[in-house]
Amino acid sequence: MTQGLSFSSVSSYFMNIKHPDELLQQLLSDIGQILSTSKSTSPAHTVDFSSKQKDPPGHELSMFIDHTLLKPEASPSEILNLCEEAKLYGFASVCVQSSYVPLCIEALQGSNVIVCSVVGFPLGGMSSISKAFEAKTAVSQGAQEIDMVIHLGALKAKEYTQILQDISGVVEASFPAKVKVILETGGLTYEEKVIGALLSKL
Repeated sequence: MTQGLSFSSVSSYFMNIKHPDELLQQLLSDIGQILSTSKSTSPAHTVDFSSKQKDPPGHELSMFIDHTLLKPEASPSEILNLCEEAKLYGFASVCVQSSYVPLCIEALQGSNVIVCSVVGFPLGGMSSISKAFEAKTAVSQGAQEIDMVIHLGALKAKEYTQILQDISGVVEASFPAKVKVILETGGLTYEEKVIGALLSKL
């Protein structure tokens, strides 16, 4: 998703796609182009597991992983342990509930691990204002990345303008932090997954 993109420009682009089938075809076309490009330009890559390797096996993957603890009963001590593991294994971030952002910021001082906060987790059904406020608060406390949950009911009801407003509000409130959109794909049909991905991409 592009940071700083105004809702009016997003809405204008989206309204040019007059039917969900066209929306689906648009994203499928984009996916096809991305896959064909990646196959032709990405060199084969293998990980060297020889004894000369300085970092432990898996290090090249760990830098792309969000080390996550989102269970509702997670305690401060468990969150601190999460942070220690993230530093030890070189994970990209720790992903936690927004109330634990200050604790993680303190625990990760001096490391390259960033703090990611979920917003609207786990249901995504609260108001857009509530999501935006939670995101803004988390970023003001030091979160560098926000993972928001898409409004599943609105997606299933094809209320796409509402979803765009929801996402745009969080993106604006989170700036300059990055924003990712959680789709909760287990509750979606294939078509809903594709449409949700395109809405998040916009």
